[in-house]
Amino acid sequence: MTRNESRLPPWASVLAVVAHPDDESFGLGAVISAFIDGGARVDVLCFTKGEASTLRGVDGDLATIRRGELTDAARALGITTVHLLDYPDGGLTNEDLTELAEHVVGVARETGSDGILAFDTTGITGHEDHIRATKAAVFAAPILGIDVLAWALPDEVAAELRTTLHGDFHGRSSQDIDFVIEVDRARQQAAVHCHPSQAVPSSALWQRLDLLGDQEYLRWLVRQDDATGSLMVKAVPVTPSDSTSTDPPCAVTSSLTTARPIPEPATCESAEPRHSRSKTLGRSPGAIPGPVSATRMLACTGEEETVTETSSPSRQYRAALASRLPTT
Repeated sequence: MTRNESRLPPWASVLAVVAHPDDESFGLGAVISAFIDGGARVDVLCFTKGEASTLRGVDGDLATIRRGELTDAARALGITTVHLLDYPDGGLTNEDLTELAEHVVGVARETGSDGILAFDTTGITGHEDHIRATKAAVFAAPILGIDVLAWALPDEVAAELRTTLHGDFHGRSSQDIDFVIEVDRARQQAAVHCHPSQAVPSSALWQRLDLLGDQEYLRWLVRQDDATGSLMVKAVPVTPSDSTSTDPPCAVTSSLTTARPIPEPATCESAEPRHSRSKTLGRSPGAIPGPVSATRMLACTGEEETVTETSSPSRQYRAALASRLPTT
């Protein structure tokens, strides 16, 4: 593939995998909007409720506040569903990576995803939760037989942010960037304003958006080889606790699904009241923590489901997933 492609992959269905509420808007918002404008369905899997944030633009319980903000932002962007889990904010590194990857596999299969969108392996800001969420996406991709595309910052933007904000921003050289796309930030801006607890004046978001202008930068993490039809997994940092596998990155034939219609996005102000109901989904046993409360939000209608996970996937499935984890 030629470097710096200007068109997104022709995926009919995209799963965005993120760590916190607002990552889908502050980070991936313009890219998600571009996919939706191109006719794709976009769903979001978010691992935490963001309750540990040090930004407090709104008083109250952050987990509850940010859950509502995520629902409204998803509707503003035009996202179809949001699958919100209840892992501890700031603690994803301590969670079993195979378990996290199982969630990605399950949601991707439920939504018929053709590809995954995630943060770069640097986490952009070096945030361990961002890095862990991306690892889960990369580890799930060979099981699914789909590609993973990462949102990245160019070196010059990251350097400027480090200089002016003294933050830990990580960029990529032009050789590591595969896509430079033109974006319309209107939906992203609307979604950002749905996160008043986090969109505070001191946020690095504003300067980053100014520096990026109407462009976003992306790179492949997992990609189907055009000649062989197999998936090639780029090296992703793996700690000893991640996996005991010594297998090389695996190759799996990818398959695509057909496009589905996308509802017109709503703004935060026009969001309809939300309703709740419950059901049960699967979760693994053994050394994995106890039941987790999660929420599946139907962003296109404003409806929500509270999910309690109790049942177990098979040992054979977990072994198959573990055997496919990429290694450094």
